[in-house]
Amino acid sequence: GARFALRSPQPARMDEWVNLAHAANLQVRVDGSANWDIMKGSESAPPESKRGIDVSLKKLEIQDALVTMDNQASQLQARQLMNDVARDYPGSPNAQLALQMKLEHETDRKNLRDLDPVLKVQVPAVMLTLRQIIEQFPDSPQAMAARNRLAIMLEDMDRYKETAEVLEDLAARAGDTNPELWFRLGELYDRRLRNPEKARESYGKVPQSSPRYQEAQRRLKRK
Repeated sequence: GARFALRSPQPARMDEWVNLAHAANLQVRVDGSANWDIMKGSESAPPESKRGIDVSLKKLEIQDALVTMDNQASQLQARQLMNDVARDYPGSPNAQLALQMKLEHETDRKNLRDLDPVLKVQVPAVMLTLRQIIEQFPDSPQAMAARNRLAIMLEDMDRYKETAEVLEDLAARAGDTNPELWFRLGELYDRRLRNPEKARESYGKVPQSSPRYQEAQRRLKRK
């Protein structure tokens, strides 16, 4: 099929942008050519078109088609589109949707790895997406779940200091909704980080509603 290009001439009216977006989406679905260049130039769209059509949503529709294709190039392009939306529209509903899609995509593909800018090592790609969710939507239920999953992954990597930092944030935000967190953090400081002062501080925050409250109190009385 014909390749759609954004470079020359550029659409001048909103209806032309709508038609081109639908055309690109249709082409991906029909012939599998993964033609996403049309939306890569979307940041140059005239202002009136951005008000009339949410370009980021069109990117998500195109990546949704790409991700179903069973070839590596399409998978990479789908991830790139999800990254683009999360980067270019941070904190937006479509960024949240893109990150959720990316999370599911990377969860299903455990071999995907990226350089973690925090740890400075190669890690499962999903870890970076978890960080993005936490950064862009810190108070959302998804971010709470992302913190818990990130803490588990960090602990599995023996990165106990970083695990404690994530759990501290999680526990402070969760309050009494997850009474196990402070005990879990206390054990981490106690057994892994060998920090009795921080362990006692964490055990002291275990609420009475927790089934581990009595055990936490017992550990507080240890010399």
